[in-house]
Amino acid sequence: MLDPYLEVIKNFNRYKVKYVVIGVSGFNYFAKDAREMVVTYDYDIFINPEFSNVKKTIKILKRLDFNLFCGEKN
Repeated sequence: MLDPYLEVIKNFNRYKVKYVVIGVSGFNYFAKDAREMVVTYDYDIFINPEFSNVKKTIKILKRLDFNLFCGEKN
C-alpha cells in the first residue's frame, strides 16, 4: 500500500521535527505485516508548537509541495 505521508515522516525524522502520529495511522507504523494493518485515510499528526519546530515543519512541507494556508482562504 502506498503511504503518501511516508516522505513527510522521513523528513520529520531527518530534520528532528518533534511530532507524534496518533490514531490508526500511527498504529499501522508498528504493524509487523499487512494482516495487522487497518486501512484508513485518516492521518493525525501533532506537531510540538514550539516556534523553531513549527518553522522547520513549514519548511519541510513547502519543500514537499504541500499547499499551506492560515485563516480563511480567498
